[in-house]
Amino acid sequence: MANHYVVEAGDHKYRLQGGPIDDHAVSTEALAAVGRVAASWARMEQHIDLILIHINKAQHSDEILDLYSPRHPGTFDQKIKLFKRYFNRHPGLEKFKAPAIDAAIGLKRLAEDRNALIHGIVEDYNPHSQEITINVTKYRPKDEVFVSISDVWPIRRLHAHADIVNMAHNQLCDVSRKLFSTDAVQQLQRSKLPTRPWWRRLLDHYRGQ
Repeated sequence: MANHYVVEAGDHKYRLQGGPIDDHAVSTEALAAVGRVAASWARMEQHIDLILIHINKAQHSDEILDLYSPRHPGTFDQKIKLFKRYFNRHPGLEKFKAPAIDAAIGLKRLAEDRNALIHGIVEDYNPHSQEITINVTKYRPKDEVFVSISDVWPIRRLHAHADIVNMAHNQLCDVSRKLFSTDAVQQLQRSKLPTRPWWRRLLDHYRGQ
């Protein structure tokens, strides 16, 4: 059993050694549940990355739609924003819009809980009540303050989180199976307006003098 090392930050305490992570022999079920949440989320987010790589291309946008982003989004919030923009506005994605947007909205709501689980410290586990305690410190740029949050998670809630993420992932599978096809790619292509010859543009400018 590891030594227990606890530090105080403001009015909050954090266990930096000991607890379920180091005493894993008695907390295997809890850590497995946390791991399932992390693995389910990672697979789903990679899925969204692959869809964005597939649809976010210059030839799939134009001056009217103005959807293309030359930089692939880095955070989950940015990915969901670009994802929703394409599925809400691109005519070639209209038939996929309802399930894609439904999944995106649900996942956005789960993101905050996921962040607490993945970025917080699993400090305690009660094998009798099957509950874990997670502590996390968050910085709020708007207020320029650090906020400490302690939350108790029943193991069943962790599995419910993973179940919902996997349901959204499977719904996106129904979309991407059809989207990753030659026909779907052709429907995403946007026709470009022909470029006027340079001399016509100069002539128009001359006549406008």
